[in-house]
Amino acid sequence: MIIASNYKNIDTETNEDGEFILKLTSEQYLKLADYISELESKNKKLEAKLEQALKELNKAYEKNKGFNLARLSDGLTGAGIATLLVLLAQGLR
Repeated sequence: MIIASNYKNIDTETNEDGEFILKLTSEQYLKLADYISELESKNKKLEAKLEQALKELNKAYEKNKGFNLARLSDGLTGAGIATLLVLLAQGLR
């Protein structure tokens, strides 16, 4: 949490509940409004990137959803495939 009273260029006062109230100049209000606008713009860009990434993730998931033995064999050597077949054959007995 940022405490405004820690900053020399921001004056504060307290209300009857003991809460701090910022006392900003017109220039500070404009800077704050510009900063908020900048953050909103960045947020929209990040949301668009997230939405695109989710679309790509879903597309990749749908493409690779099924089990493909040919893809599995790309990563296995001939000896590995032979061992897998022997183990499967022993399991079927």
